[in-house]
Amino acid sequence: MLRLAAILLSYVFSLPANAWWEKEHQVVAIIAQNNLSEHARQQVHQLLDGDSLASVASWADSVKSDPKWSHTKRWHYVNFADNDSPQKHIPIPAGDILWALNYAYQDLQKPSATKQSKRDSLMFFVHFVADIHQPLHAGKFADTGGNRVAINWFNSPRKQNLHKVWDGLLTATKMNAEDYAKKIDRASKSQRVQWQNSSFADWAEESVELRPQVYDFGAAKNDKTVKLGRWYSKKNKAVAEKRLQQAGVRLAFHLNQLFAK
Repeated sequence: MLRLAAILLSYVFSLPANAWWEKEHQVVAIIAQNNLSEHARQQVHQLLDGDSLASVASWADSVKSDPKWSHTKRWHYVNFADNDSPQKHIPIPAGDILWALNYAYQDLQKPSATKQSKRDSLMFFVHFVADIHQPLHAGKFADTGGNRVAINWFNSPRKQNLHKVWDGLLTATKMNAEDYAKKIDRASKSQRVQWQNSSFADWAEESVELRPQVYDFGAAKNDKTVKLGRWYSKKNKAVAEKRLQQAGVRLAFHLNQLFAK
């Protein structure tokens, strides 16, 4: 399933983006797992042959280098110009994350789909729900989702870019994924209900709406390399953690709906 490589060849809009790093994907999956209904938990357990959501959360990244799945690289993101509206966006067939989210979720609902097909779709869906909540996975065409914005992060000699800052540098912690998920999964019941009442396009729109904050570098000079550190981290870490939590809550909601009795 999901192997329409020929269609992809006609859509060359930007360089492939990375994704939340492995721990961040695990955090989203753990939050989702903790919010599943008992029936949904049983269905996921059966579909994944006993594997947890966290254990498969980064599978979609791991297969991008496999020729069998190389056509999925563009499923991890979508780019918008500053004046574009995600609500008016027509997903590119087999070519962006909004299409992939819909396709994977629909495949999971098909009675005729094989178990392997549904397993693949579930692993993609788990991953892409997280990805669309990373603000730069609904990024700018001009800099390919922040990949072309060079960053000096806390004066480290290692070259970074803005996309990597939001992938995991902002949320870097010595805590394991389980403890970090527990720490940030603090939303009230009313907040969860509000987050659940949203579409895939809404998630992309939220990411786009964060763009002014993502690109606010304060006093840092916007030269070839932008120096960012404590000020930027303090201003944005809570935002990144909220996006992780929203992704986990929404993933659980969609799986609970999917596997409702």
